[in-house]
Amino acid sequence: MTSIIQTIQETSQAMGHVSPEKRAALADSIAQLAKRLADHVSALDDIPSHYQTFTMPAISDQIAAAEKRTEKAADQILTAAESIMKSLTKMKGDAAAEIQNQANIIFEATSFQDLVTQHLNEIRLRMKELNDDMLALQDCMINISSGSADGTQPKQRTRKSERPDAHLLNGPTTNF
Repeated sequence: MTSIIQTIQETSQAMGHVSPEKRAALADSIAQLAKRLADHVSALDDIPSHYQTFTMPAISDQIAAAEKRTEKAADQILTAAESIMKSLTKMKGDAAAEIQNQANIIFEATSFQDLVTQHLNEIRLRMKELNDDMLALQDCMINISSGSADGTQPKQRTRKSERPDAHLLNGPTTNF
């Protein structure tokens, strides 16, 4: 996806190929469009601060609660499976072997906690990127509405493959 800044820069470069008599009209049209866009965005000026003040903390609280509930559930499952394994010492035969086999499956299945945590960390990363993008857009629109044409350079996004802990992630993936 092309950023607004890149589009403006490319348009500015393309204007060099326009005939001088059409260049002024094109420049005026672009300036009017940028001003209208800046006016619309300035009407939404409080969105980044509201997001940082209220929305992001609320989402972070929900993620933390989900992590705690997941950890508690995993602990309860492990405790129950350990209790079952202790009870097996009193049993003999095929039934004991089958119950032990199923208890082992329960132990293995509790790895869901790690997978959930990995996905929640991915959500945190995407939230930070969204916040950064909103602030960059706000800065760009402030520059446009104040008449500053220089703007800011497009930021380089952190991609999923660039995560520092990517080598540790081994669960199912989702494509964002």
